[in-house]
Amino acid sequence: MTNLPLEIGDMEVHHIIPSSIGGDDSYRNLIFIKSDVHKLIHSTREATISSYLKKLNLDNKQLKKANVLREKAENLSIIVA
Repeated sequence: MTNLPLEIGDMEVHHIIPSSIGGDDSYRNLIFIKSDVHKLIHSTREATISSYLKKLNLDNKQLKKANVLREKAENLSIIVA
């Protein structure tokens, strides 16, 4: 998503559909992503989201991908004005 290589120590496994809402541990429901992207996907506080957006500097295409994962995790999409 960030176009940066994944590195051990800076990546996490994300459940595309969280287990809390019925997702499972199958490979089709898991994705490796950068740790900061994972935090952004699950963040709900505006200040935290802003902080990660600033840190990650995502373009529109990358933000769209993050929003797809946020929506599947039942979080609101991020809209940047």
